[in-house]
Parts: sequence; C-alpha cells; structure tokens
Amino acid sequence: MIRLENTTVKTEPQLLTKSSKGFDQLLQRKDIGFFNMPGRNEYWVESAVKGDDLRSRYTTLCVLGMGGSSLGTRAIYDALHDPSDGRKLMFFDNIDAVYFWQQMAQLPDLEKVHWLIVTKSGSTLETLAMANFVNQSLNEKGLQLARHCTVISETKSSPVVEWAREHDVSVLEIPEDVGGRFSVLTPVGLLPARFMGIDIGELRTGAQWALEQKSLVSELSAQSLQSFERDEWITLQWSYSNQLQAFGFWWQQLWAESLAKKVGESENPVPRVSSPFSCLGPRDQHSILQQVFEGFGDKFIWFMRVEEAEKYGPQLRQSQFSGQDYTLNRGLGEIMAAQLKATRQSLAEVGVQSLTLEVSKVDPQTLGALFMLNELVVGTLGQCLGINAYDQPGVEVGKRLAKQFMQMGH
Repeated sequence: MIRLENTTVKTEPQLLTKSSKGFDQLLQRKDIGFFNMPGRNEYWVESAVKGDDLRSRYTTLCVLGMGGSSLGTRAIYDALHDPSDGRKLMFFDNIDAVYFWQQMAQLPDLEKVHWLIVTKSGSTLETLAMANFVNQSLNEKGLQLARHCTVISETKSSPVVEWAREHDVSVLEIPEDVGGRFSVLTPVGLLPARFMGIDIGELRTGAQWALEQKSLVSELSAQSLQSFERDEWITLQWSYSNQLQAFGFWWQQLWAESLAKKVGESENPVPRVSSPFSCLGPRDQHSILQQVFEGFGDKFIWFMRVEEAEKYGPQLRQSQFSGQDYTLNRGLGEIMAAQLKATRQSLAEVGVQSLTLEVSKVDPQTLGALFMLNELVVGTLGQCLGINAYDQPGVEVGKRLAKQFMQMGH
C-alpha cells in the first residue's frame, strides 16, 4: 500500500533499534488513543449514520474549525471528493473577515446547507466567533444555526456543548485521549467523509494496515532521528501529486505542534527537531528548489510519489514546438516522474539527503494508511525524544493572550 522506495542514506542500526523500541512503547500507552481508533467501532458507526443522514438532506456541508479540526477533513476532501457527486464541502478555517464573508456570499440555498462546528476543547475562540457570526447572518434571513448544525467536540462541559444541549443540537464525540491534530480518524474527518459518499470502512482498513507496519514506522522514525543528528533542521514533504497537497498541510501541523518542545516529559531539555514544510512537485521545483540545492545544507526531503498519477492520461503524439521530441510518446505523468527522479538525484549529488515513499493510487485505503502511518511516526519520535507529543503549550499561550486583549478592548 505504502512502500519505502528509496533512501539516499543507509539507516544506522542503533537508531533503528531505538525507533522499534519507541514504537512498542507508544502502542503500550493507555493515555493516548489515536492508534486505537480503528478498533473503536462506535465512532465509525455513528459517523456513517450521521453522514448518510446529512447527505440525504443537504447539498453543502460547511466546516467551522481551526487547525486539526479542519486540516484532516480538507485533506480527505481534496484527495477523494467526486465533483460530479453534487455534494460540496466548504471550509471556514480563518477569521480573516474578507475571506469569511466572501465564503458566506458563495453559499447556495441556505436550507440545503448544514454547519459543522468542530472544536476539541469546545471553547476555541475563532471557531465560536465564526459560529456566532454565522448565526447572526442566518437570523437576519429568518433562519437559525441550531436547526441546521452538528457539533463535534469532547462531550465534557464547554461553551459549545452546553449550547448544543440547550438547543437540541447533535453532538458527536472526539475521544478525550485523541488530540485535535490526531483526530482525523474520529468523527472530525469520518462524518464529512461519509457525507461525501466515501466508504469510511476503507479509511479504517488503511489505518489498520498502517498499525501492522512496525518495520516501516521504525525505518521512517530512524531516518528522521538520523537527519537530526546530521543537523538537518528542515524536513520537506515534497508530494508529486495534487491529490496530496492538502495532506501535506495536515502533516505540517502534526509534525510542528507535536515535536517542537522546549522540555521533555521529565522536565529536562530535549534535542532539537526540524521544522516541517510541505511542497508540491513539480510546481515547487520552480520556486524553492534553488534554495534547497544551493542554500544551507540543513534540509531532509520526504518525496511522495503516486504511481497512478505517473501513468494517467494519454501520451503526446506530436509536438508543435522545436526541440521537444523527447516528450513524444510520453504522458504528463511520465514527465513528472522523470522530474522527481532528476530532482532527487541532483540533490543527492550535492549532499541533500532524502527518502521516497510510493503509493499505487490515492484512494480511501491509502489515505487512511497515510494518516495513521504519519501519526505513528510522530508518536514514535515523541517516545524516542522523551517529549510530550500531545500538548501545545506555545499555542495555548497565544490563545490566552488573545482573549485577554479582547477583554481589554471592552
């Protein structure tokens, strides 16, 4: 399903052993639940039932959510949605007023629009602010948000859960032991996927497959630890598939919020980790490759290739431009594959190391496997580095100060 096709540096045995041990320690933890989601049947059933119900009554699903409450769902939508299906997802994931109200202006028949309020804590400032403005806008048109709304959150008491209970709004649970950025395989991603007509059982099958890939998780984790030892402080996920572009942004948050910590779980300083960036090939060969090729040598590349994309579509029968004969009898995907190989080899020749993951095609099974595989790698790295990969103290400080500034304004 997912193959490690190429690595430019051989994995050090001691780091492979360390990563394997870290993987085992991760799966033994009782306080972390993301890797248990494939076995928690009730969440899959509830998401399927609710998703089918909404699919039968609405044409548009609007997701109000920030970060992990939105990025995974957008990755599913961009990778798998069928434009001919007639169902549409819209994402309200930024409180930029111009963006927000332009999105609102694009909404079709409001009676056919359902709103999904997604917030792990139930009190996310931006999400609740957007929900308030949506309700205000709907009220002006004689409608009520509560009549066309579902909440996805922890079920403990919070502003959004109390509001939902007061107004008889359905609440689907994000398990307390599954962090927001790890929540794509909870109702956060599963309900919208089912609304799109996706077989979420296939997402589940892919996630279960990833849980059995100890050697692959250990190899990817060890390669990352080895990259840190080489003082490579930027990790680029370079996807050669437009279907995986939004997935790259989901991965970027997962890596950044989980691994960048000042102190370990024992309150000791922790090793430095890399900053993640997502790129799209071949597009970004024309934007950042020069920096990677001749800039400071502190980068490690995760190339992602999709076999179907490299074989898709017709071959070129004739060229109207001189000097382009080498593209004859080639498809666009073959040209893209050649560019990936050339980029990888040219970077290796100047000492920029990489690994390459390959999948046959981007379908629900593969996407479920990619979600779980990357969560397991990040969780394993957290074990190996001795950090809490499931909090985000830096983010919480900003949230607290923002609320203080708003209160001071009054």
